[in-house]
Amino acid sequence: MINQKALLVKLILMCILLLCVSCMTPNRPPMTGNDHQMYGIVEGLFQHRYWNYYERGKSFTDGALTYYFKEPRDLEKAMHYLQIAEADFTEAISSRDKDQFRARTYGMHFLDYFPHRERGIVYYYMADILKQQKHTDAAKEWIIKAMNEMEISLYGKKLTAFLQNNVAPQYSERSEKAIVYLQKIQALRAQLFYPDKAFEFYVWQCNSVPSQKKNPISLWHLHPEQMTYLDEILIQGRIQHHTNIDRIEIRINNKVMFAPIIGKDVHFF
Repeated sequence: MINQKALLVKLILMCILLLCVSCMTPNRPPMTGNDHQMYGIVEGLFQHRYWNYYERGKSFTDGALTYYFKEPRDLEKAMHYLQIAEADFTEAISSRDKDQFRARTYGMHFLDYFPHRERGIVYYYMADILKQQKHTDAAKEWIIKAMNEMEISLYGKKLTAFLQNNVAPQYSERSEKAIVYLQKIQALRAQLFYPDKAFEFYVWQCNSVPSQKKNPISLWHLHPEQMTYLDEILIQGRIQHHTNIDRIEIRINNKVMFAPIIGKDVHFF
């Protein structure tokens, strides 16, 4: 004879468990992009693992950008789906924080995993949308978040942590996509914070060249009469070279700052 009381208790516990799971994992159904394709999907079964959230977040980002780039544009929808993508990347980071190539998922399966980079890209487009909508103050907040995420992706932590200790930054996990977007973020940041002096970065990808040890090229030196009493100055310039430009180094009062660069013709600030 079935114990009805025990069965009732089990049913109640199962309901509570299902309710808890549904509360912990927000429902983020797939979306239809501006190109009529489905986004917000993953390969196989969604098991609430970090790689599921990462894969779905990238898919939501791709879908959101169809409304950002493709005519007729819909910036409100783009912003909405970017926010959903950001939530997925945040879920992924809460389980596995470090950006890296070949992160282990299960068994002998690996994944190039860059949630901070991808979240930084989301923040970049959110900042640009807010700028286009004339919400400058909000755009400034998001572009700073984008900068922080891209630095964490490249260096493992924000650059200020290196500069405060006068330590040269070392790449934690360098990806070309992160460097290109870092330059885009820097350009948008300049437009927001220095609207009278802002300009775009021009970057051309080129094939790798054999590494050779060469003396650094000194572009200029500031003489004492050129010193400034200002707390902050905007340094900008342009470098062109027939081979690959790897980085820019700026030395002020024996303190060194580095900027990752890719290209043969680069504006920097």
